[in-house]
Amino acid sequence: MNPVIKPVIVSLVLGIVFLVNNAMALDARWKFIGTVDEVKFYYDSLTVTYVNKDTVRFWSIQIFPPKETKWSESSYLNEISCTNRTIRFIQAHIKQKDGKSSTTTESSSAINIVPDTMFEEYYYTLCKK
Repeated sequence: MNPVIKPVIVSLVLGIVFLVNNAMALDARWKFIGTVDEVKFYYDSLTVTYVNKDTVRFWSIQIFPPKETKWSESSYLNEISCTNRTIRFIQAHIKQKDGKSSTTTESSSAINIVPDTMFEEYYYTLCKK
């Protein structure tokens, strides 16, 4: 084999291995929490932050099914009060199918976490200590 080509091939193979491992690590940070009406819910395990002993903040993402005509995905910076069983949304990003997106940085009021919802799944997953 040509001595110039061998280092190029080795570099290319190592680069591919690095990219695959990096993509797998990125995917590993998003934890699946459940599905409702074909919308898939995930939370970002790397952003889970315990603000204090009672409050947890994290990013979540919702992936809409292909048959959804308007939305492709939405992501939220959430804050759960574990003691009060409430959730509020600190920030939101909405992506539409046509490529448009919108962002809001106005926090919502705290709302009660209703049983048998994805919010309750987040609560049980992230408030256990």
